[in-house]
Amino acid sequence: MNRFSFEDTFAATGYSKSDVFEHFFVEDVVRQLVEGRSKDGSISYLEQEKLIHPHSEGGYDVTNLLVLTAARDFTEWAGLERKGIRLIRYKGNTKLEAEEEINGVFGYFVAFERALNSIMSRTPHREEMRHGLRQTTYDFPRVAIREILANAIIHQDFTILGFGPTVEIFGDRIVITNPGKPLVDPDRFIDAPSRTRNNNLADLMRRLGVCEERGSGIDRAFTEIELAGLPPPLIQQVSDCTVVTIFGPRPFAQMTKEERLRACYFHACLRAEKNDFMSNASLRQRFRLSQKQYSQVSEVIKEACAVDLIKPLSEDQGNRNARYLPYWY
Repeated sequence: MNRFSFEDTFAATGYSKSDVFEHFFVEDVVRQLVEGRSKDGSISYLEQEKLIHPHSEGGYDVTNLLVLTAARDFTEWAGLERKGIRLIRYKGNTKLEAEEEINGVFGYFVAFERALNSIMSRTPHREEMRHGLRQTTYDFPRVAIREILANAIIHQDFTILGFGPTVEIFGDRIVITNPGKPLVDPDRFIDAPSRTRNNNLADLMRRLGVCEERGSGIDRAFTEIELAGLPPPLIQQVSDCTVVTIFGPRPFAQMTKEERLRACYFHACLRAEKNDFMSNASLRQRFRLSQKQYSQVSEVIKEACAVDLIKPLSEDQGNRNARYLPYWY
C-alpha cells in the first residue's frame, strides 16, 4: 500500500449507481458541498470530485477517499474495518475499568459531529443561567476537542492497520490518539507549516466543514484551552502514534512544574503567532492569577528561559516591562 496514493486507490470496482447509494451516505456528502442535486446529479458530482470513476465495463470504481468520508459501514471494507472513530470511557483516572466502549462504523464526515456530541455528553458539564437563558457549560472546550479530533482523523497513517482515531475519556483528562508519528516536532505544532499524509482527505474534510484551514485548527484549540484556564495539552509520540492529552480543570497551584513551563512556552507561541510578545501580565492572565502573584509567574518565566523554551525580547530589558518570545522565533 502506497500511503501517498491511498486516498485515490480503488476500494471497489464495477459498482452500480444503486450500489453506490447503498454503501455510502452520498446525499449527505453532496448536499454539504452543493445544493440542488438529483440522485443522477449526485453521481455526476462524485465523478467530478474524483470520488468515483467510470469502470471500463460499466458501473463505477470507488476510491478509498469516498469510503473514508462517506461509508455506511467501515467493517465492509478490507483493511479499513477498524478505522472508525473509537470512544472509550473509563471509570476514574486509570484504564483498569472501562465503563463504555463505542466502535464507530460510519465514514468520518457522517460520524464526526455524532462522535463529538458523544464525547461532550460524557465529559463533566453543568447547567448555568446566563442572561436569563439556561446554557450547558463543559469542563473541556468543545472547540478544542473538535479541532484535535479532526487533526487526528486527517493526519493518521493509513498504512498502520488495526485501529483508527481513538478517544479515551478519563475522570481528569481526554486522550486522543491516531496511528502515525507526528509529522512535525510536537513542540512546533502551533507555528510549523501544516503537513499531512492525506492531502485529498484534508481538503475534502475542510470543504465539508469538519476542519479549519490548514494549520489554524491547532492554534484555535490551544487558544480555547488557555481561555478556559486549563493545564496545557501534552503532545507525545508513543510508538508509531500521535497522542494528545487534554487535561481537565486544575488551578495554577495544582499544576506540576513541567505543566507550568509547558503552559508558558505554548502561551509565548500563541502570542508570537499574533505578532505579539509574552509578558508577566499576559502569562498571569493565562494562569488566572492576580497582580499579587507577580513573583510566582516571574519564577516560571525565569525557569522557562533557563531551559531554553523562551527567550527575552532584549537582553537588557527591565524586569517590569520585560517581553519574551519562544526559543525558535
